[in-house]
This record gives sequence, structure tokens and C-alpha cells, in this order.
Amino acid sequence: TTWNVSAELGAALDPELHHDLALTLASERPGTVDVWWRAAGEPYAEARRVAGMQLVPDGQPHEYVWKVSGLRGAGDATDVRSGVAGLRFSFQGEVLRGLRLTRIELRSDLDPVRGAAGPPLIRVQKDFAFCDGVALPVGAALTAQAAADGADELRLLVGASGGGSVSGPPEQPVLLELATALSRQRLELRRDEPWRELRLPLPAGGVDDSGRAVSARVISGPPGAAALLGRVLQVGPAPPRAERGARPTLVLYLEDTLRADRLSSYGYARETDPHLAAVAREGALMERVIASANWTRPAMASVFTSLPPPAHGNRSFRDKLPRGLVTLAEAFAADGYLVLSFTSNYHAGAWAGLDQGVDLQLEPEAFGTPLAPDTRTAGRIHPFIEQALAEYGDLPLLLLVHSLDPHAPYQPDPADLRALAPGGRPPQGDGHTARSLRYDAEVLGNDHWLARLDEALSAQGLADDAILCFLSDHGEAFGEHGAVEHHDQLYQQELSVPWVLRWPGRIAPGTRIARLASHIDVAPTLAGLAGVPRPEGWMGADLSAALRGGPEPPPAAAFSESLRIAGQRDPVHELAVVIWPHKLVLRLQGEQLVPLRLFDLEADPGEARDILHAGDVSPARFNALVGHARRTLQAVNSVPGDSDADGLDPARQSWMREMGYLK
Repeated sequence: TTWNVSAELGAALDPELHHDLALTLASERPGTVDVWWRAAGEPYAEARRVAGMQLVPDGQPHEYVWKVSGLRGAGDATDVRSGVAGLRFSFQGEVLRGLRLTRIELRSDLDPVRGAAGPPLIRVQKDFAFCDGVALPVGAALTAQAAADGADELRLLVGASGGGSVSGPPEQPVLLELATALSRQRLELRRDEPWRELRLPLPAGGVDDSGRAVSARVISGPPGAAALLGRVLQVGPAPPRAERGARPTLVLYLEDTLRADRLSSYGYARETDPHLAAVAREGALMERVIASANWTRPAMASVFTSLPPPAHGNRSFRDKLPRGLVTLAEAFAADGYLVLSFTSNYHAGAWAGLDQGVDLQLEPEAFGTPLAPDTRTAGRIHPFIEQALAEYGDLPLLLLVHSLDPHAPYQPDPADLRALAPGGRPPQGDGHTARSLRYDAEVLGNDHWLARLDEALSAQGLADDAILCFLSDHGEAFGEHGAVEHHDQLYQQELSVPWVLRWPGRIAPGTRIARLASHIDVAPTLAGLAGVPRPEGWMGADLSAALRGGPEPPPAAAFSESLRIAGQRDPVHELAVVIWPHKLVLRLQGEQLVPLRLFDLEADPGEARDILHAGDVSPARFNALVGHARRTLQAVNSVPGDSDADGLDPARQSWMREMGYLK
């Protein structure tokens, strides 16, 4: 049996504001509730549904909350920004015999502003660019203090949201007034305009900072409109670059789905990475790097938090990074860095909670995902990189870049494909050989854009004082061990990834680090190089001293996880632990760890010979491998996790299927 409750909204929700949808109800029997939504003029459809929230059958009132920000359509560009105009709740099960629904409530970012003494800091969005800030409705005002010593300029982002129909004619602008003791500006802001950077002059600081107050007031605007004030990017000019010392520009360039053995810098016969190979010759190459997971979301969470997947908890598309964990971005921001992030993979951005600590985050839609016909996003991200370096290169800057190529479906530039094909004639069909070559061609194409990144650094005078960190999240399979693509097995084709660093004058050319490394070592190493204090709780090793020619830290174990949940292919939970050169793969069954395979990666890099029962490994080494797996599983962080209440809207659902994450 099913019971439907519908709620029609007077006007479509603004998709650029966040909304909490809350139901308060009491249920005496078990059951579930599904949430459906539609845009204006549309019917309810299966594609727009978040299913299966379990009700608590204790007869007491409980509040059930969904995030309805960013609920987008599945198909075309005109549908991406549709606001929600209607809601429907479907209750199933025995719940209908004892259900009391007492309240349906929509709470937007603006609501706390109207009723509280001061507006909260929220995550505000315009055109798929996110930053922390406040939303001020018409008539609201805000006063803040600019207390940075010696600063003479305030830089921040402003924009407008709400008012009028999403698809209707341009509406009346939002009139925002910003004032300091030295200036007063009135700005006309419209929702269809992108973020605007604003610079406000400040008087010199002294004993009395009362003259350094900054005020904002929304004078007028259409009904439902708001002014968005983004997080302050910088107070005052940065010191000259020569005076910054250990505060270099840092670019973390991550290439999705890239296995190390498909790079000539790691010994591959095809020259897929001429520029990266040059970067490795000019800097350092980590020879043995193990990904923390065989797909993006948990792997990137490990990169950003220096924690293995069981500790950070961001292990499936239903999870989100807990806000109590300290990220790489937060560590650098606390030390005075401006942090910008350009990601073209949903699993590495705001949906996964991985925008935490980022000053300005550009989400996949800004680069055409998921509407683009291919995954070649490196070229689409590059203009944003050039703009960021030109506008913010004078500041201590951490730039996080995540390109999606060479992720499937492998649609490279024909010129790159011909360049690698024997005789210039690519094989036809969709077999492993043809797919493998197309993959290599996308690697080559991405390498061209890495070269362009270096050109952009040089054009801004940053190349000689910039750390370039090149990394991948996981690898890819092409029939090895019966696997294709990734998120399937824990063999090296899915776990062995590249890690290359360059810092002219600090990292000696041709440096090679043989010590086993993993994703959890990335954040501590970058912080160590840049002189950023290491947060408590990070578990990885700081390899910065070794990169500068000092001693390597003691050998360590690397942990990887493959966790697939219901709704994905063949739910399973497997682990891999490497204590060089041995690698043990285990399966978690209930609370039992069951050893599956054991390899000697030095003697058998292709993992063709399972030595689990061969007696080739000492009991002490075997116990050390199992013990590390058990300790890592027990390293669950005490910070409560955040469930992903956004769910899978149709756009992400379609993208997840196309990328192979869902059935």
C-alpha cells in the first residue's frame, strides 16, 4: 500500500540557494518514504525521486530532512538549473496503519538571517562556483570588522540570487551597498551574472579599529531575492614574492584514472607523457605509490585528509566527508593561503564534502560535466587556471585541479590517437587493445594541457617559486585478471598510481624516492614542503625532508580498500595491505578477515603467482600484514559522519551510470 502527499509551491525554488526539506511525523509501524520533485509545468517522473528513507516505528515524532539544493534534471542544458516547483511524498509499508504527519517545512539559507542576530556562514553558490559566505535578503544589513594589521584593501566575491522565474525575463536587480570609512559603493547585481570580485579600500589599522568596519546593506530587489557575499579572499596586498619565503604557489594537479605503468616516466614503452617525464627529470618521482582505494571518492578523501578510508568514512556515494576532519585546504587556508579548486569529477567536489576549506570551488558543471560528449576536461579547465594565476598569483595560492581524462569512455583527440597508433592507424572495435590505445591517447592529450599549465606559471613569473605536485586517484584495468576499468579489484593496475613533484631550487633534479608511499602521505608532504603546520590527526608520513635530500622516514605499510554497497556491482568489501615487497588481499566477512591472495611485487609485479599457501613468507611478515589491516579498520574517526542527504538527482544518477559506478 502507498499513500501520497503532494505540496505545490507558489514559485519555483531558486536552485542557487540551499534548502532543507523537513517532515515531522510519528509512525507506529515500519515503513519508508520516498521524495519526488518536479519543475514548473512538469509531471512527477521516476527519474526525479530519492527513495527509501526508513521511518522510526516508535510512535514518537521525528524530523526527517532532505537537502533539496541542486536537484537538477537529467537531460539538457536548459534543464540543469530548473528550480523545484512541486514535491510529493510516498509512504509505503505497514506505516499507513499508524502514521501522524504533523509538519512539512522548507527552510532556506535566508531563514536564519531573518530571525537571528547575525547571519550564519553558509556555502553559497553561483553558476556552479561555491564559496563560504552569507546570503542577505532585501532589507537586511551586516557589519563586520577587518582586523588584519597593515591591510589596506579588502577583496571579496559578491553576487545575487533569487527573485523571479528561473526561466523568465531578466528581473529587477538587487541593489547592494558596501561601505568602509574610505568609500561607499552601490552595486547592481543580477542572478544571471557570475560572481564579481570587489576590492574595498581600508584605512590603516591602529589602536582603535572602529574605522575599519565594513558594512553591507541590501537596499532593494525583487521578492525572494538576496545578495550573496562570498568569503573574503584576502585582506590587504600580499607581501612581495621575494619576501614570502616558504610560502610558494602550490598546484596539485590530479589526473583521474591514471595508472603509473602507462607513463613513460614510469617505464612505459609508449611516450604518453613527454611533459610529465620532463617534470620528473627536473624534480622528484615517487617510485612506489599505492592508492587508498580503487575509485575516486574514498581515494580523494584520503588525499585531502591524510586518513585511510575507514578513518575518514567517505567510502560510498551515500557518504560525505565529516566536517570535523581537517583537510589539506583547511590547513593551508589557516596559514594564510587562498585555496581554489577546479574539479570535473563529482566524487572530488562539494557532493562528496571535499570542498571543505576551499575559498572558491568550481564544480563539474562549470566544465561541461555531465553534458559534455566526452571526459576530456583538462582543456576545459585550463582557461580557469590561467585566470586564477593571473588574478591571484600575487597571493599565497593553493590551486587544486582535478581533470577527468583519461576516464572512460575514452574519446581522445584523433591527432593524439594517430600519434600513438602503429603506423598512424588505430585499431577498430571496442576490444581491450583498441580501448587501451584510446586510453593512452587521452593520457597524451592531458599531458599537452599539463605543459600549458607550466606555460601559464611562467607567464605570471611563478614557475621558479612554485611547487607542482602531479598525482592520480586510482588506475584502470584492460582485461588483466579478468577486470575492466576500475572499482572492481585490488590488483596493481587499479592501485599503482604516479606521484611526481617539482620545486626548482629545493627539490634536486632527478630525485627518486623508493620508499613505499600512499595517498595519505600527500597532505603531510605538501604541508612540510610549504612550511604549513601539520594538523593533529593526520596519519600519513611527511616525505618533504627526503625530497630535499634528507633521510627517508622508516618504511611503512600502505592500505587500500574496495567497498561496493547495494545498488552497485556485486556488493563486496575487500582490503589490500602492502609492506614492501609483499601485498596481502583480504575480504571482510562480518567481523572476520579472510586472506584471499598474497603476492611478492618485487619478483612478480604482474601478480601472476599467488604465494598465499606457498610458504614463501615468514609468519612474522604475514601477521604484520594482517595486523595492519585490522588496526586500520579499527581507526574509525570519532567525528560523526555526514550522510549525503542530497541523494542522487537525475543528472548525477545518469553520470554515475555512464561512468560505471552504478548498475
